Amino acid sequence: MKILKLITMGLIAGAALFFMPFFILRIAIAVFLIASLLKLFGWRRFGSNKFGNAGFAYADKIRNMSEEEFNSFKQEKHNNCNRNKNNQTN
Repeated sequence: MKILKLITMGLIAGAALFFMPFFILRIAIAVFLIASLLKLFGWRRFGSNKFGNAGFAYADKIRNMSEEEFNSFKQEKHNNCNRNKNNQTN
C-alpha cells in the first residue's frame, strides 16, 4: 500500500512539474495582455502627470532669461551634449 501511495505521489509531482511551464506561460501572457489593454485604453491618463507643471516652470524659466543668461544656458547644454557623445563607448 505504501508503494502505491509513493507511486501516486510521484506521478502527481511529475505531472505538476511537467505542466507547470504551461501555466506560468499562460499567466505571463494574461498579465501582458491586461497591461497592454490598460496602456492602450488610457492608463497613461492617470499616471502621466507625475511632476505637475514642472515642464511649464522650466519653460517659463527659460523664457524669462536675459540674452546673456540664455546664451550661457545654450552653451552649457551644448557642452553637456558633446561630453555625452564623446564618452560613449562602441
